[in-house]
Amino acid sequence: MLLFTEFNHEKLSLNELAIQLKLRFNIDISKQGIDERFTQAAVNFVKSILEKAIKIIIDDDVYADLGHFAKFTQVKIKDSTSFQLPSDMAEKYPGSGGSASKAAIRIQFEYDFKTGKISDLSLHPFNEQDLTDATQTISSVKFGELIIRDLGYTNLDVFEQIIQSEAYFLSRLKYNINVYEKKGNEFVLLDFGKIEKHLRETNQTFIEKNVYIGETKKTTCEASH
Repeated sequence: MLLFTEFNHEKLSLNELAIQLKLRFNIDISKQGIDERFTQAAVNFVKSILEKAIKIIIDDDVYADLGHFAKFTQVKIKDSTSFQLPSDMAEKYPGSGGSASKAAIRIQFEYDFKTGKISDLSLHPFNEQDLTDATQTISSVKFGELIIRDLGYTNLDVFEQIIQSEAYFLSRLKYNINVYEKKGNEFVLLDFGKIEKHLRETNQTFIEKNVYIGETKKTTCEASH
Protein backbone atom coordinates (compact mmCIF):
# COMPACT_ATOMS: atom_id res chain seq x y z
CA MET A 1 0.00 0.00 0.00
CA LEU A 2 2.77 2.44 0.89
CA LEU A 3 5.32 1.50 -1.76
CA PHE A 4 3.35 0.40 -4.80
CA THR A 5 0.23 2.60 -4.94
CA GLU A 6 -0.42 6.20 -5.93
CA PHE A 7 -2.60 7.12 -2.96
CA ASN A 8 -2.41 10.64 -1.58
CA HIS A 9 -1.39 9.41 1.85
CA GLU A 10 -1.47 12.93 3.30
CA LYS A 11 -5.23 13.19 2.90
CA LEU A 12 -6.54 9.61 3.00
CA SER A 13 -7.86 8.38 6.35
CA LEU A 14 -7.26 4.85 7.60
CA ASN A 15 -10.86 4.00 6.76
CA GLU A 16 -10.43 5.30 3.20
CA LEU A 17 -7.24 3.25 2.87
CA ALA A 18 -9.13 0.14 3.94
CA ILE A 19 -11.79 0.83 1.28
CA GLN A 20 -9.14 1.42 -1.41
CA LEU A 21 -7.38 -1.84 -0.54
CA LYS A 22 -10.67 -3.72 -0.91
CA LEU A 23 -11.53 -2.05 -4.23
CA ARG A 24 -8.08 -2.31 -5.83
CA PHE A 25 -6.66 -5.52 -4.39
CA ASN A 26 -9.67 -7.32 -2.84
CA ILE A 27 -7.97 -7.21 0.56
CA ASP A 28 -10.37 -7.22 3.52
CA ILE A 29 -8.89 -5.29 6.44
CA SER A 30 -10.25 -2.86 9.01
CA LYS A 31 -8.82 0.56 9.73
CA GLN A 32 -7.67 -0.82 13.10
CA GLY A 33 -5.89 -3.62 11.26
CA ILE A 34 -4.01 -1.10 9.12
CA ASP A 35 -3.08 0.98 12.16
CA GLU A 36 -1.73 -2.10 13.99
CA ARG A 37 0.63 -2.82 11.09
CA PHE A 38 2.55 0.44 11.52
CA THR A 39 5.19 -1.11 13.78
CA GLN A 40 8.97 -1.01 14.09
CA ALA A 41 9.07 -4.44 12.48
CA ALA A 42 7.31 -2.99 9.41
CA VAL A 43 9.80 -0.13 9.31
CA ASN A 44 12.71 -2.57 9.48
CA PHE A 45 11.15 -4.69 6.73
CA VAL A 46 10.74 -1.75 4.33
CA LYS A 47 14.28 -0.57 5.15
CA SER A 48 15.70 -4.02 4.35
CA ILE A 49 13.87 -4.01 0.99
CA LEU A 50 15.35 -0.60 0.17
CA GLU A 51 18.84 -1.73 1.17
CA LYS A 52 18.61 -4.80 -1.10
CA ALA A 53 17.38 -2.69 -4.03
CA ILE A 54 20.19 -0.16 -3.59
CA LYS A 55 22.80 -2.93 -3.30
CA ILE A 56 21.61 -4.43 -6.61
CA ILE A 57 22.07 -1.04 -8.29
CA ILE A 58 25.52 -0.59 -6.73
CA ASP A 59 26.62 -4.12 -7.70
CA ASP A 60 25.58 -3.48 -11.30
CA ASP A 61 27.64 -0.29 -11.42
CA VAL A 62 30.73 -1.29 -9.42
CA TYR A 63 34.12 -0.78 -11.04
CA ALA A 64 36.01 -3.90 -12.05
CA ASP A 65 39.41 -2.53 -11.01
CA LEU A 66 39.62 -1.79 -7.27
CA GLY A 67 43.43 -1.80 -7.20
CA HIS A 68 43.63 1.78 -5.98
CA PHE A 69 41.61 0.82 -2.91
CA ALA A 70 43.39 -2.43 -2.04
CA LYS A 71 45.18 -0.93 0.98
CA PHE A 72 41.95 0.20 2.67
CA THR A 73 39.77 -2.10 4.77
CA GLN A 74 36.67 -0.24 3.55
CA VAL A 75 35.98 2.70 1.23
CA LYS A 76 32.97 4.40 2.82
CA ILE A 77 31.16 6.97 0.67
CA LYS A 78 28.55 9.14 2.36
CA ASP A 79 26.06 11.79 1.27
CA SER A 80 22.56 12.95 2.15
CA THR A 81 19.38 13.95 0.39
CA SER A 82 16.33 15.81 1.65
CA PHE A 83 12.73 16.50 0.67
CA GLN A 84 9.61 18.15 2.03
CA LEU A 85 6.90 16.38 4.03
CA PRO A 86 3.28 17.19 4.93
CA SER A 87 3.22 20.07 7.41
CA ASP A 88 1.56 17.96 10.13
CA MET A 89 4.87 16.09 10.53
CA ALA A 90 6.75 19.27 11.51
CA GLU A 91 7.02 18.32 15.19
CA LYS A 92 9.19 15.29 14.44
CA TYR A 93 10.77 16.48 11.19
CA PRO A 94 10.98 20.31 11.23
CA GLY A 95 11.77 22.01 7.93
CA SER A 96 13.90 25.00 7.08
CA GLY A 97 11.16 27.60 7.57
CA GLY A 98 10.32 30.42 5.20
CA SER A 99 8.00 29.71 2.26
CA ALA A 100 8.93 26.01 2.18
CA SER A 101 6.98 23.30 3.96
CA LYS A 102 7.14 23.38 7.75
CA ALA A 103 8.27 19.75 7.65
CA ALA A 104 11.18 18.16 5.81
CA ILE A 105 13.34 15.09 6.18
CA ARG A 106 16.99 14.30 5.57
CA ILE A 107 18.26 10.82 4.62
CA GLN A 108 21.87 9.94 5.44
CA PHE A 109 23.29 7.19 3.22
CA GLU A 110 26.71 5.55 3.44
CA TYR A 111 28.05 2.42 1.78
CA ASP A 112 31.33 0.58 1.29
CA PHE A 113 32.45 0.93 -2.34
CA LYS A 114 34.51 -2.27 -2.14
CA THR A 115 31.67 -4.57 -1.06
CA GLY A 116 28.48 -2.57 -1.68
CA LYS A 117 27.52 -3.08 1.97
CA ILE A 118 25.34 -0.28 3.38
CA SER A 119 26.61 1.09 6.70
CA ASP A 120 24.09 3.91 7.21
CA LEU A 121 20.57 4.46 5.90
CA SER A 122 18.83 6.67 8.44
CA LEU A 123 16.16 9.37 8.69
CA HIS A 124 16.77 12.74 10.35
CA PRO A 125 15.06 16.12 10.71
CA PHE A 126 16.04 18.46 7.88
CA ASN A 127 17.74 20.87 10.29
CA GLU A 128 20.26 18.18 11.35
CA GLN A 129 22.93 19.18 8.86
CA ASP A 130 25.67 16.96 7.40
CA LEU A 131 28.23 18.54 9.71
CA THR A 132 26.19 17.41 12.72
CA ASP A 133 26.11 13.88 11.34
CA ALA A 134 29.88 13.90 10.77
CA THR A 135 30.41 14.79 14.43
CA GLN A 136 27.85 12.34 15.81
CA THR A 137 29.06 9.33 13.78
CA ILE A 138 32.83 9.76 14.15
CA SER A 139 32.95 6.76 16.51
CA SER A 140 31.94 4.49 13.58
CA VAL A 141 35.23 5.20 11.76
CA LYS A 142 37.59 2.23 12.08
CA PHE A 143 41.26 1.49 11.46
CA GLY A 144 42.28 1.37 7.80
CA GLU A 145 39.07 2.82 6.33
CA LEU A 146 38.93 5.51 3.65
CA ILE A 147 36.17 8.06 4.33
CA ILE A 148 34.90 9.97 1.26
CA ARG A 149 32.52 12.90 1.81
CA ASP A 150 31.67 16.28 0.31
CA LEU A 151 32.10 19.78 1.73
CA GLY A 152 28.98 19.60 3.90
CA TYR A 153 30.76 17.18 6.25
CA THR A 154 34.04 19.13 6.35
CA ASN A 155 35.27 19.78 9.88
CA LEU A 156 38.89 19.95 11.06
CA ASP A 157 38.09 18.27 14.38
CA VAL A 158 36.48 15.37 12.52
CA PHE A 159 39.52 15.09 10.24
CA GLU A 160 41.77 14.98 13.30
CA GLN A 161 39.72 12.18 14.89
CA ILE A 162 39.78 10.19 11.63
CA ILE A 163 43.57 10.44 11.65
CA GLN A 164 43.69 9.40 15.32
CA SER A 165 41.63 6.33 14.39
CA GLU A 166 44.41 5.46 11.90
CA ALA A 167 41.93 5.85 9.05
CA TYR A 168 42.02 8.09 5.96
CA PHE A 169 39.77 10.74 4.44
CA LEU A 170 39.24 12.21 0.99
CA SER A 171 37.53 15.59 0.87
CA ARG A 172 37.56 18.89 -0.90
CA LEU A 173 38.69 21.78 1.25
CA LYS A 174 36.62 24.82 2.16
CA TYR A 175 37.88 28.08 0.65
CA ASN A 176 38.57 29.70 4.04
CA ILE A 177 40.89 26.95 5.37
CA ASN A 178 44.58 27.73 4.98
CA VAL A 179 47.04 25.08 3.82
CA TYR A 180 50.66 25.07 4.95
CA GLU A 181 53.86 23.29 4.03
CA LYS A 182 56.50 22.75 6.69
CA LYS A 183 59.99 23.93 5.78
CA GLY A 184 62.40 23.30 8.61
CA ASN A 185 60.66 24.50 11.76
CA GLU A 186 58.48 27.00 9.91
CA PHE A 187 54.96 26.60 8.47
CA VAL A 188 54.75 28.32 5.07
CA LEU A 189 51.36 29.20 3.57
CA LEU A 190 50.88 27.49 0.20
CA ASP A 191 50.24 29.72 -2.80
CA PHE A 192 47.91 27.69 -5.01
CA GLY A 193 48.22 30.27 -7.78
CA LYS A 194 51.95 29.58 -8.04
CA ILE A 195 51.34 25.84 -7.89
CA GLU A 196 48.83 26.04 -10.74
CA LYS A 197 51.25 28.12 -12.80
CA HIS A 198 54.00 25.55 -12.16
CA LEU A 199 51.71 22.72 -13.30
CA ARG A 200 50.95 24.50 -16.57
CA GLU A 201 54.60 25.30 -17.22
CA THR A 202 55.71 21.72 -16.54
CA ASN A 203 52.71 20.13 -18.28
CA GLN A 204 51.73 18.18 -15.15
CA THR A 205 48.13 17.27 -14.33
CA PHE A 206 48.56 17.22 -10.54
CA ILE A 207 51.04 17.45 -7.70
CA GLU A 208 50.91 15.86 -4.24
CA LYS A 209 52.32 17.34 -1.04
CA ASN A 210 52.36 16.54 2.64
CA VAL A 211 50.65 19.57 4.10
CA TYR A 212 49.11 20.99 7.26
CA ILE A 213 45.65 22.55 7.53
CA GLY A 214 44.11 24.74 10.21
CA GLU A 215 45.38 27.61 12.30
CA THR A 216 45.84 27.02 16.04
CA LYS A 217 46.29 23.25 15.74
CA LYS A 218 47.56 22.24 12.33
CA THR A 219 46.41 18.84 11.05
CA THR A 220 48.81 16.96 8.81
CA CYS A 221 47.44 15.42 5.62
CA GLU A 222 48.17 15.01 1.93
CA ALA A 223 46.97 17.49 -0.67
CA SER A 224 46.54 16.95 -4.38
CA HIS A 225 46.13 19.96 -6.68
